[in-house]
Amino acid sequence: MRARIILTLKQHRFETIAITVVCLGLAVGAVVEAYRLFALHTPADCLSYQPIMTMPGQQPTAADPCLIPRQQRDAIVNGFDMHLVQMLLWFVPFLAGIAFGVPLVAREVEQGTAPLSWALAGSRWRWLLTKMFAVVLLIVPLLIVLAATTDFLESALVPTVDPHASFDMYLTRGVPIVFWGLAAFLGTVALGTILGRTLPAVFLAVVICLFVRTAWDPLINRELLRPSAQALMDTTKASDPISGGYTSWSTALVFDYRWYVAGKPVTQDEVEAIWAVQQPQLDANGNVIGTFVPPDPSESPYQVQFGIPGSMYWPVVAVESGILLAGAIFCGGVALIWVERRRPY
Repeated sequence: MRARIILTLKQHRFETIAITVVCLGLAVGAVVEAYRLFALHTPADCLSYQPIMTMPGQQPTAADPCLIPRQQRDAIVNGFDMHLVQMLLWFVPFLAGIAFGVPLVAREVEQGTAPLSWALAGSRWRWLLTKMFAVVLLIVPLLIVLAATTDFLESALVPTVDPHASFDMYLTRGVPIVFWGLAAFLGTVALGTILGRTLPAVFLAVVICLFVRTAWDPLINRELLRPSAQALMDTTKASDPISGGYTSWSTALVFDYRWYVAGKPVTQDEVEAIWAVQQPQLDANGNVIGTFVPPDPSESPYQVQFGIPGSMYWPVVAVESGILLAGAIFCGGVALIWVERRRPY
């Protein structure tokens, strides 16, 4: 087993070196960007910065203490280096999976070495299982390191919020990165095994991975998470910010808004009917007809956000990661079954 694992990594030495350098380099880049932000020591009050507003022509009465700290922080957050790191975090798990998965079987079939390898191994499925295990031993630790550094970067971008209690970019950082890489790897192993040609499999793998990743958010949100959505604020007090009805939804996964009146849900038609009654009737000159009594604020419609609160981070990540893992295992099983049946060309 050990010799076969080493042999597999030697056969794919270019991919091994390239993916190792890319993953570790990106991890270092994320740590550097995080430390650049921490080194600014931006005051907590300036993280939710609102500039001091003045009327046109009016001189500010006091200097804005958050202006310079916020400009320094924005220069890093909106800089090219930060955007490059964040963009690569989207691609690297798929790059690692495709780079190893497609050629694992397809290359040997193309080069004509598959029959000899199968004969020496004695069992095709055991041969492929060993190769897959060798690659998993390499890419999983690399992706775990990358996952840890991305959460560290998130803690620098939003230092007032626990990264494990926030859905901000949660699928491109942390634990999901590992499972995206596993799904891409085992999925493309199956694709390479079925096609038996490296280049066509690479093109098809890129298209499939792009499609799955693009469709993932709307599909999972609509079919799985939205039915479990809950009000992200007190429905009886949401119309009055002073009373504490509003909660922090910046860490939540927000789906939609729903109308309420005095804590009770109402439909859009009911909202329009209430507004029609509460608006004054005007004549042609814009004068109010009759006596208009302003409506009681407690009887006015207001919107309440519905979604998944940040406290549900781990359950949501566990469910989505479980789906990716199940898909990866299924694809791995397809590859093992197909390699037993395919012809050696």
